[in-house]
Amino acid sequence: MPPNKHILMRSGLGLVMLWVVSACGQGSKQASGGQSTIDTTMVFVATPPASASGRLGPPSQDSVLATVAAYKRKRVSVDVAARVVVDYFEAGGHLDPGVTRNDIELARAIARELDRRTLRP
Repeated sequence: MPPNKHILMRSGLGLVMLWVVSACGQGSKQASGGQSTIDTTMVFVATPPASASGRLGPPSQDSVLATVAAYKRKRVSVDVAARVVVDYFEAGGHLDPGVTRNDIELARAIARELDRRTLRP
């Protein structure tokens, strides 16, 4: 590339950059009523997934019993079943004690979930 062409390209690129910076500065002044402002970087914070109570309201007794039945068939984990049961309790629901009477693992998971939620700030 001849030296003159290189200088022309550089100066042209410099003029384009100067024009872009100037245009951005004018847009910022117009948006703020003539005062210049400083743009800050947006920060996104990932929120933890909501429990069942936060999405669609409290679970119904039928869905609680279906979840416990799915746990007994080993389709869901004990922790998932405990979360659904505690969501139901927090909404004012009552379960027949026979649902968890013979399942110590489920009763312990429910107790852990209740402790976790009462200790949460």
